[in-house]
Amino acid sequence: MRSHVWFSSASTYFTASSMRSHMWFSSASTYFTASSMRSHVWFRSASTYFTASSMRSHVWFSSASTYFTASSMRSHVWFRSASTYFTASSMRSHVWFSSASTYFTASSMPSHVWFSSASTYFTASSMRSHVWFSSASILSPCRQWTTADFNSV
Repeated sequence: MRSHVWFSSASTYFTASSMRSHMWFSSASTYFTASSMRSHVWFRSASTYFTASSMRSHVWFSSASTYFTASSMRSHVWFRSASTYFTASSMRSHVWFSSASTYFTASSMPSHVWFSSASTYFTASSMRSHVWFSSASILSPCRQWTTADFNSV
Protein backbone atom coordinates (compact mmCIF):
# COMPACT_ATOMS: atom_id res chain seq x y z
CA MET A 1 0.00 0.00 0.00
CA ARG A 2 2.76 2.38 0.96
CA SER A 3 6.49 2.14 1.31
CA HIS A 4 8.05 2.94 4.66
CA VAL A 5 11.76 3.33 5.22
CA TRP A 6 13.05 3.19 8.77
CA PHE A 7 16.26 4.88 9.81
CA SER A 8 18.26 4.71 13.02
CA SER A 9 21.08 7.19 13.50
CA ALA A 10 22.50 7.86 16.97
CA SER A 11 19.54 9.25 18.93
CA THR A 12 17.50 10.01 15.82
CA TYR A 13 14.75 7.80 14.44
CA PHE A 14 12.56 8.72 11.52
CA THR A 15 10.31 7.20 8.90
CA ALA A 16 9.78 8.02 5.24
CA SER A 17 6.24 7.42 4.07
CA SER A 18 4.37 8.11 0.88
CA MET A 19 1.59 9.72 2.90
CA ARG A 20 3.47 11.61 5.56
CA SER A 21 7.07 12.04 6.60
CA HIS A 22 7.78 11.92 10.32
CA MET A 23 11.16 12.48 11.86
CA TRP A 24 11.66 11.58 15.51
CA PHE A 25 14.38 13.01 17.71
CA SER A 26 15.55 12.01 21.16
CA SER A 27 17.64 14.62 22.94
CA ALA A 28 18.11 14.46 26.71
CA SER A 29 14.57 14.44 28.10
CA THR A 30 12.95 15.90 24.98
CA TYR A 31 11.13 13.94 22.30
CA PHE A 32 9.62 15.62 19.28
CA THR A 33 8.56 14.92 15.73
CA ALA A 34 8.87 16.94 12.55
CA SER A 35 6.22 16.23 9.96
CA SER A 36 5.16 17.80 6.70
CA MET A 37 1.54 17.58 7.79
CA ARG A 38 1.73 18.36 11.47
CA SER A 39 4.52 19.47 13.76
CA HIS A 40 4.50 18.02 17.25
CA VAL A 41 7.06 18.89 19.87
CA TRP A 42 7.18 16.73 22.98
CA PHE A 43 8.60 18.02 26.23
CA ARG A 44 9.39 16.25 29.44
CA SER A 45 9.70 18.51 32.45
CA ALA A 46 9.47 17.04 35.95
CA SER A 47 6.22 15.05 35.91
CA THR A 48 4.69 16.93 32.97
CA TYR A 49 4.51 15.74 29.39
CA PHE A 50 3.02 17.95 26.71
CA THR A 51 3.08 18.60 23.00
CA ALA A 52 3.02 21.79 20.96
CA SER A 53 1.42 21.44 17.57
CA SER A 54 0.36 23.79 14.82
CA MET A 55 -2.83 21.80 14.31
CA ARG A 56 -3.82 20.83 17.81
CA SER A 57 -2.57 21.79 21.24
CA HIS A 58 -2.23 18.94 23.69
CA VAL A 59 -1.04 19.36 27.23
CA TRP A 60 -0.03 16.25 29.12
CA PHE A 61 -0.16 16.08 32.89
CA SER A 62 1.17 13.49 35.28
CA SER A 63 -0.43 13.60 38.69
CA ALA A 64 -0.03 10.58 40.96
CA SER A 65 -1.20 7.68 38.78
CA THR A 66 -3.26 9.80 36.38
CA TYR A 67 -2.23 11.00 32.94
CA PHE A 68 -4.48 13.23 30.87
CA THR A 69 -4.40 15.74 28.05
CA ALA A 70 -6.20 19.02 27.48
CA SER A 71 -6.90 19.75 23.84
CA SER A 72 -9.01 22.25 21.94
CA MET A 73 -10.08 19.55 19.51
CA ARG A 74 -10.56 16.49 21.66
CA SER A 75 -10.50 15.75 25.34
CA HIS A 76 -8.50 12.71 26.36
CA VAL A 77 -8.20 11.47 29.89
CA TRP A 78 -5.41 9.05 30.63
CA PHE A 79 -5.52 6.60 33.49
CA ARG A 80 -2.85 4.43 34.97
CA SER A 81 -4.04 1.53 37.07
CA ALA A 82 -1.58 -1.25 37.84
CA SER A 83 -0.29 -2.26 34.39
CA THR A 84 -3.18 -0.71 32.48
CA TYR A 85 -3.19 2.56 30.58
CA PHE A 86 -6.30 3.82 28.86
CA THR A 87 -7.95 7.01 27.65
CA ALA A 88 -11.53 8.22 27.56
CA SER A 89 -12.37 10.52 24.68
CA SER A 90 -15.52 11.97 23.20
CA MET A 91 -14.30 11.22 19.68
CA ARG A 92 -12.56 7.89 20.02
CA SER A 93 -11.99 5.45 22.84
CA HIS A 94 -8.45 4.19 23.24
CA VAL A 95 -7.45 1.61 25.77
CA TRP A 96 -3.77 1.34 26.61
CA PHE A 97 -2.22 -1.73 28.15
CA SER A 98 1.20 -2.26 29.63
CA SER A 99 2.17 -5.91 29.87
CA ALA A 100 5.86 -6.69 30.27
CA SER A 101 7.48 -4.73 27.44
CA THR A 102 4.37 -4.57 25.26
CA TYR A 103 2.06 -1.63 24.75
CA PHE A 104 -1.00 -1.69 22.56
CA THR A 105 -4.24 0.22 22.04
CA ALA A 106 -7.82 -0.68 21.21
CA SER A 107 -9.85 1.87 19.30
CA SER A 108 -13.17 1.91 17.54
CA MET A 109 -11.88 3.96 14.62
CA PRO A 110 -8.31 2.89 13.79
CA SER A 111 -6.86 -0.49 14.57
CA HIS A 112 -3.36 -0.19 15.97
CA VAL A 113 -1.02 -2.99 16.90
CA TRP A 114 1.94 -2.05 19.03
CA PHE A 115 5.32 -3.73 18.83
CA SER A 116 8.20 -3.46 21.23
CA SER A 117 11.69 -4.11 19.91
CA ALA A 118 14.83 -3.00 21.75
CA SER A 119 14.35 0.72 22.43
CA THR A 120 11.83 1.21 19.65
CA TYR A 121 8.06 1.18 19.81
CA PHE A 122 6.07 1.27 16.61
CA THR A 123 2.54 0.63 15.43
CA ALA A 124 1.18 -1.16 12.39
CA SER A 125 -2.05 0.44 11.25
CA SER A 126 -4.12 0.44 8.11
CA MET A 127 -4.21 4.23 8.28
CA ARG A 128 -0.78 5.32 9.47
CA SER A 129 2.55 4.02 10.79
CA HIS A 130 4.32 5.71 13.64
CA VAL A 131 7.60 5.01 15.38
CA TRP A 132 7.67 5.12 19.15
CA PHE A 133 10.76 5.26 21.33
CA SER A 134 11.26 3.97 24.82
CA SER A 135 13.25 1.30 26.63
CA ALA A 136 11.55 -1.98 25.77
CA SER A 137 13.22 -5.31 25.28
CA ILE A 138 11.26 -8.03 23.49
CA LEU A 139 9.55 -7.95 20.12
CA SER A 140 6.01 -8.96 20.94
CA PRO A 141 3.06 -8.41 18.62
CA CYS A 142 -0.30 -8.01 20.29
CA ARG A 143 -3.68 -9.06 19.11
CA GLN A 144 -6.09 -6.36 18.03
CA TRP A 145 -8.77 -5.47 20.52
CA THR A 146 -12.07 -3.69 20.10
CA THR A 147 -13.63 -1.01 22.24
CA ALA A 148 -16.56 -3.35 22.88
CA ASP A 149 -14.22 -5.47 24.96
CA PHE A 150 -13.75 -2.59 27.34
CA ASN A 151 -17.12 -0.84 27.25
CA SER A 152 -17.30 -1.13 31.01
CA VAL A 153 -14.20 1.04 31.43
